Amino acid sequence: MLRRARSHHQLRPYPRTQRIFAAAPIAVNGADPACRRRSTARLDRLNERRVSCQGIGPSDESEPILNGQRITTLDDPGLPSEIRAEIARIAASLPSDTSCVATGSLVEGLGNANSDIDLYVIHHGAASRLGISFGLRGSRYVDCEHLAQDAVADLADRVPKLTWRSLEGTRLRDINRFYRLGIGIPVRLQPSAASLLARFDRPAADAAFAMWARLRGYEHLARAACLLASGAEAPADLLLREAALWHASRVLAEAGEGYPSLKWAAEKAARRYGRGSAVFGELIDGWLRPSGSPAERLARQTATGTPPDLVATLDVRSCALAAGVRFVPGERGGHLVRGTRSVARCRGLVAAVCGQLADGLSWHEATDRVAAGLSVAPPLVRVAAWGHLAGLRDAGFVRVLQTETAGRHAG
Repeated sequence: MLRRARSHHQLRPYPRTQRIFAAAPIAVNGADPACRRRSTARLDRLNERRVSCQGIGPSDESEPILNGQRITTLDDPGLPSEIRAEIARIAASLPSDTSCVATGSLVEGLGNANSDIDLYVIHHGAASRLGISFGLRGSRYVDCEHLAQDAVADLADRVPKLTWRSLEGTRLRDINRFYRLGIGIPVRLQPSAASLLARFDRPAADAAFAMWARLRGYEHLARAACLLASGAEAPADLLLREAALWHASRVLAEAGEGYPSLKWAAEKAARRYGRGSAVFGELIDGWLRPSGSPAERLARQTATGTPPDLVATLDVRSCALAAGVRFVPGERGGHLVRGTRSVARCRGLVAAVCGQLADGLSWHEATDRVAAGLSVAPPLVRVAAWGHLAGLRDAGFVRVLQTETAGRHAG
């Protein structure tokens, strides 16, 4: 009896945190109208939530308590005394062989009166078995992440040396940790921690996040191009909005505002260029208030250019159907069947590419043929298809032939 696997779009090619606007239809070309309505409604809710949390509209609750300025010590007068006292109490309760670093949006100057307290606890002795612990102190959450010293040293080695090839196997969480340690304020330090933390350089974190944002933006544009060519404007609109947000994040990171979190894009742009300035509008409007049709926006966004070495790095990747997997075409796509054990439904771009692979074509031959049918540049089709196939690769229906790192992008 066949056991039905989840369809390719349910296998989540990107983690939820990396698909802020991505409702189900994004992974499916030619989504039905009901799905499009749900996607648009979800986008509207997210926009309302973000406008409120980022202070784009009037909201006393969202006003940064530090007026957009980073703090340098816990004694900084911009940090409320109750927060300083709470951090000191938590640090005093930690094991004696640990170091403690305060970080996050409060330290960055982007937080508000209800922001979490973010702490890193570095264990210098035996590796900690703790991961991330959350607590509620009064009306405020405390996010305490425990890290082994060796893991922190490994992070200091890897992030500044990222290349386009190694970036695919890097998690945004690693870049985020590197940045947060770079801006962090030591609360308590062991002797070995001072030299270790000195290796966390903010410009290196900005450069790493700029690379990440450029890659994510290119992937979103590639998927949007394929969706538009298939007539699926609603999900393409969502992807173009998020591509614009990644573009803004890259520009801000290159300008020294590299905090690796999309939700702070507007606050970072306001801090750097001034809220209401022309540059602020150029960076944020493509996300919140895009003008023009999806096709016009795609043309504008692709005109910004993509580094040739990034395109070349992504274009050498290759995959094929795994041994024993066959493609069974259907009226609305098809299914991948693996022996007598499991089956996965695929539609849209995934079904088109898998059908060509099943006919014996190589990855590049298959995607070239699909690209010709869509009138989309082959490198864009390959990037879009690669992202959609991530869940099928993880589930064993598709195997990687040539790439340094494969799998889903973790955040």
